[in-house]
Amino acid sequence: MISVKLRRALEMIKHMLYKNTQAYIEMETGRWVLIGNVNYHETLQIEPCINPQVESLFIKETEPLDYTQLPFHHLIINTTKNCNLQCKYCYFSAGEGKYTDNISPELIIEAITKSLKLVPPHYKLTVLFQGGEALMNFNSIKTAVESVDSTRILYQIQSNGTLFNREIARFMKKYKFRVSLSLDGVSLEDNKNRFGGNKKLFQNFLDSTRLLREEGNDFGIITVVNRQSISHLLELIDFYYTLDVHKFAFNLVWLIGRADDNLMVENQMLVQGMMQVFEKLWGKRWNIYRRARIAFC
Repeated sequence: MISVKLRRALEMIKHMLYKNTQAYIEMETGRWVLIGNVNYHETLQIEPCINPQVESLFIKETEPLDYTQLPFHHLIINTTKNCNLQCKYCYFSAGEGKYTDNISPELIIEAITKSLKLVPPHYKLTVLFQGGEALMNFNSIKTAVESVDSTRILYQIQSNGTLFNREIARFMKKYKFRVSLSLDGVSLEDNKNRFGGNKKLFQNFLDSTRLLREEGNDFGIITVVNRQSISHLLELIDFYYTLDVHKFAFNLVWLIGRADDNLMVENQMLVQGMMQVFEKLWGKRWNIYRRARIAFC
């Protein structure tokens, strides 16, 4: 088993390498490959190798895992650095300018085609689209997905949930996308780190969840736990259920990109918040929340 300390170290390394590498490792399931939003046609290398900076962390482990034996199966495609929001904790510092180097559909197709060759026949390739705001480059995603054989592909997308329309929702349903939306609270005030005071953006998010439900999409919600949201987690879970959402994750703030110490949650407060969430879900009210799937990461 990997120690908790090593897990945290790997998570930090993953984010530290985010802008500077094409490949990094996901702890549980094997190898991830990151395709950035610049032209990698000459440098694109999808190889079954371990990043040496990550590999060195295993030296003192009593039972190190042999990651060379794990199947490659997860491709992350960063579609753009553009974003219509400027979340205060964004580790990618997205939306700070207008970028023109969005990933092309040709590069997405190339990345998927090369990756499928590395996936064993009995495995499927998971392709995750993210940004910035991934939907700001929806045309490239749509063109690429419609151009490849999706038989052995599981599609995922992470979005701030403010740009969906019915065409996009139907496209996601057709290709069985697993959609992750981001939300920090049940009110505009709770989401001030994301929406500022813009009521329209909050309403756009609610409209997106309605569209996704109407089109039969599978979606969950990601919440970044910060000093403003930590005291509202139980209220937020109830809100998830009014939206018929049973899969959600609570992510922590990392001091990368735009994040600063003012957003960080003290350890004791974080532990208390987590315990309250687990008690609510698996304690007295298990009969209500039995369908919940939750993660802290």
